[in-house]
Amino acid sequence: MQAPEFFFTDLDESRRPKGSRDPLGLEPIWSQVGRRLVGNLTTVTRSLDNFIVTLVGFAVAANAHSPSHAIEAGSAEFYLRFERFEQLAAWARFAGKQPDVIGTRIIAERNQARNGGTVEVGPGPAARILGDQRRSGLWGLYSSALMGTGLVDTKRALTPEGRRLVEPFLQCYRSSKLETFRNHMEDRRRTIQVLPEEIDLHAVLHGSGRLALAERLLRDGGGQMQQAIYRFAHTEVFAGVKGPQDLFAALAAYKGSPDPALPAYAQTVIELERMLVVVAGAFDFLLGPQPRLLDDVAALFISKGWGDSKVWSSLSSIEPQFRAKFTDVWRQRVDKLCEAVGHLTGGGIPEFIRGLLAFHADVMKDRGGPAWVSLDAHGSIRGIMGEMRALPRPQELLPSWNNDYFVGAFVALTGGLGMKPESTT
Repeated sequence: MQAPEFFFTDLDESRRPKGSRDPLGLEPIWSQVGRRLVGNLTTVTRSLDNFIVTLVGFAVAANAHSPSHAIEAGSAEFYLRFERFEQLAAWARFAGKQPDVIGTRIIAERNQARNGGTVEVGPGPAARILGDQRRSGLWGLYSSALMGTGLVDTKRALTPEGRRLVEPFLQCYRSSKLETFRNHMEDRRRTIQVLPEEIDLHAVLHGSGRLALAERLLRDGGGQMQQAIYRFAHTEVFAGVKGPQDLFAALAAYKGSPDPALPAYAQTVIELERMLVVVAGAFDFLLGPQPRLLDDVAALFISKGWGDSKVWSSLSSIEPQFRAKFTDVWRQRVDKLCEAVGHLTGGGIPEFIRGLLAFHADVMKDRGGPAWVSLDAHGSIRGIMGEMRALPRPQELLPSWNNDYFVGAFVALTGGLGMKPESTT
């Protein structure tokens, strides 16, 4: 199975533009942790329908149903055919009131303006369903997950396993129900006019290959513990899982895991997440253009209960054996966070604030941009970006969960598959 390198690179702050979101650089921290669990999915690849459309779209773009007229994957013609397929599929799904259509806002506006008439499909701006369909549509968002699962290569050509899994969907695509859709796909004009009500993709989306594709995406994504989580998804306990927080709590307590390292790993993720939530909540309060003396800010923290070390008893330093699993940059980043949080758990609020601001300054320095908020020589906290948010009490903050670890997409893809508990005999 293919495992693209870009899933496992070091923390690369240069990939984020100056002044971008995530000013504490927490996303690279949790994403490396999550990649050991789920190796293929991303935070946005949550729709099985979108996976089906993407995979079938690559097959149709290459004329996989007609090898004698194959089109080279990765070529300009290949992309234009995929672009048309995505637009047709989006309009068909929108007209059928089906969920998870990417580009719904623009489609809805054009649907209202057409007043029952046709819509344009093709490469021009009047047909695109997104401002940048190539990057923000299925081509950009769902391809990496299909590569990580070994179903397409870097040019979006189907692998042998991808061709096997797509065949049941292509059988539906070749049926009489899709004749109008196919005719639009093979129309040689650059831009065409289409009546959305005349194209229907329901048979393809709900073809016999749906469950097999879902299982492949969930089971064989390359995460070191992904197959164990997939097995867990077939247990009765999983029925109560609604998102990442539920999943990690259930995994930490899971006694029958085929991977003995999984429960302890899940428990450490819970501890890491508590730390990330706390530092994010504190930093949000430090933002804003209004200068404030450090002593005054520390007093506000104390008035909200942050100075009581007992409330932080659930905050644990990340164990060395867990940190050793990751890169040097990751460890250095987490070590500094743990050091700052250590001041908090010890009751040192000013030291905690100083440590958090120093941590943020290092993150922004690595990106080549200025700190959003900093401590000046006169002991005042001054911000140049963002708006100050209310400071939550620890009791409100600690139960929160902010980050996805890529398991949110995993949980979403299990929905509606009718998974049954596997036999334990």
